[in-house]
Amino acid sequence: MKKLANIGKVRLEELLDVATLDSISASNSAQVEKLEYLFSVSDFIFRTCSRQPDLLDQLLTSATPFEVPSWQLPDEQWIAMSEAEAMKTLRHYRNQLMVIIAARHFLKTDSIKKCMRDLSQAADLFFGLARQWAEASLLPRWGRALDENSNPVAMIALGMGKLGGYELNFSSDIDLIFCYSEKGITEGGRNAEDFQTYFTKLAQKVIHLLDTVTPDGQVYRVDMRLRPFGDSGPLVSSFASIENYYQDHGRDWERYALLKARPLAHPNYTSQVEYSQQHTLIEMLRPFVFRRYIDFSVIESLRTMKSQIKSEVKRRNLTNNIKLGAGGIREAEFIVQALQMLRGGKEPQLQQSSFLVVLPELTRLKVFTKAESQLIEQSYLWLRECEQYLQAFDDKQTQTLPMDDLNQQRLLHLFEFESWSELLLKVEQVTKQVHHVFNEVIGDDPDAQTIKPSPLLKKWRHYWLTEIQSTPSESNAFEESEHFLVLLACLFDNKKELIKSVLSSKGRDKLDLLIPVLMAECERQNIAEHQCKSILNIIRKIATRTTYLSLLGENPGALTQLVSLVSSCDFIGQELRNFPMLLDQLIDPKLLYSVPLIKDYAPDLRRNLLRVAPDDLELQMEILRQFKLSSQMIIAACDVKNYRCTHGEWSFNHFGRSNFRSSCEYCMATND
Repeated sequence: MKKLANIGKVRLEELLDVATLDSISASNSAQVEKLEYLFSVSDFIFRTCSRQPDLLDQLLTSATPFEVPSWQLPDEQWIAMSEAEAMKTLRHYRNQLMVIIAARHFLKTDSIKKCMRDLSQAADLFFGLARQWAEASLLPRWGRALDENSNPVAMIALGMGKLGGYELNFSSDIDLIFCYSEKGITEGGRNAEDFQTYFTKLAQKVIHLLDTVTPDGQVYRVDMRLRPFGDSGPLVSSFASIENYYQDHGRDWERYALLKARPLAHPNYTSQVEYSQQHTLIEMLRPFVFRRYIDFSVIESLRTMKSQIKSEVKRRNLTNNIKLGAGGIREAEFIVQALQMLRGGKEPQLQQSSFLVVLPELTRLKVFTKAESQLIEQSYLWLRECEQYLQAFDDKQTQTLPMDDLNQQRLLHLFEFESWSELLLKVEQVTKQVHHVFNEVIGDDPDAQTIKPSPLLKKWRHYWLTEIQSTPSESNAFEESEHFLVLLACLFDNKKELIKSVLSSKGRDKLDLLIPVLMAECERQNIAEHQCKSILNIIRKIATRTTYLSLLGENPGALTQLVSLVSSCDFIGQELRNFPMLLDQLIDPKLLYSVPLIKDYAPDLRRNLLRVAPDDLELQMEILRQFKLSSQMIIAACDVKNYRCTHGEWSFNHFGRSNFRSSCEYCMATND
């Protein structure tokens, strides 16, 4: 720490003459010590203060030197500036704001949670300022964009990624998608122009104002590659164009990208009309991001994305990267976002953009225990704090632990570690915790699993993946029981229809993974031929929806329940065949075999209806139908298995079957 203290002292002496420094130290030595400390831990703070003497003076003499500054320039003065003046003013204020946010974090005045939110709100402010100035500069020639009721049509910026979740990095790019609500022609200028052209000009000016590097730096690096069709797509899109794009061309990674999307807004620059337009946009995107069913297809997509990141880390030799490495920030985000995409359609409380807001909701839904949730949050925040320090050292976008001695010493001091090996041990501990949870949620690609399959599964995989010309004979490599031959003949009779039902190569891959496991389970449970046929009819019905194939393939327990219930009850088989959405209920036996009390039905239904607009009668009726079907399914399942009591405990055997042991004296006495 002595070395760091000397750096800060020398740097301050570079900026002030001895007499001035002595005078300030005499009246406010604590403030001088703080500034020396900040100069020692951050090249960025020192460099900014050397370029902006007014900021240096504030930090040394102000009564509230580390208060986050607010934008105080009047609108009339701001929009009257030339482009060069506007760019200089924005950068001057940006540097001042970033110095204060960094200083408050280094001095432990603000938590990493508050720093992330302050940084995100600053981006909202700077977008609003840049758009306001750009609109004023275009006004004389092009006029304004107004709807048929003379209300302003705003250029909305969707903030993506960490910006959307109010979790922005200190030195992050900002990923944006620009859009507007409706088409039209501008009014009030020397020339009239269609909205598409006008908003494109406006977007270009906003990007230029924020992104251009000048001697004063830049406000943000603006990344527009996440917009529809990427770099080859229009810079700005209407709501209708965006809706058509995601409906026709939207890919899984774009669903993931839109999870955190939120329209940038600042109370000084966002009108109620614009808030209404923003709400319309988010509601329009919601069905693309969140499916109404439990969507297991996202697991494979996230595995693919993680695999690509892993390959990129290896290609670029990114060692000690706390974001992209195993158990890093990205994996922590994947844990929560995978569960949002998986369950968000049925659990509207998960349809929020912030990691730290969604995580407690997953705990309330009993996806994680309170201890698991705290572990994930603490690990994530520790990694984000480390990332913040690394970037605030020199305002550089990095997530890699430093190799040089100075930055290592800075990090050790900030985290209060004695040695670099001790800090590396902490990083390893945190990332191992995250990676363990990540593997539990995401798992490995079934194709990449190295676990040796059981002989039963191996046998069914062999017969499913090879052309069956006739029933197997005694010369085959496997020993076949009579029961097996019956099931195999049933599968052979249905194979062509099953394959024909699949509409894509992706679906065929899912079917190839699922069918052998399903048939092995049918043989294990010793079900009859007609029962097997009923189950295969259900698979044929859902074969066009790869998400349901994924649901069963990713959940051996659900597959076990499917075979068990359908083979026990024709009614359940018919319901699952007619309403595949009921397959979601097979995932959690604790819910499937728990009949609610009569008094609980009304509040349960009310919670289901909370996410429906009061005037949406069609969706209300759909929710009622789903509620009725789900309730019937639970009652039927409990009736079949005689699990009518909710006072007992669950245990699972090695096949994944659920067994219920009642602890209710009344139920044991009455066998009810």
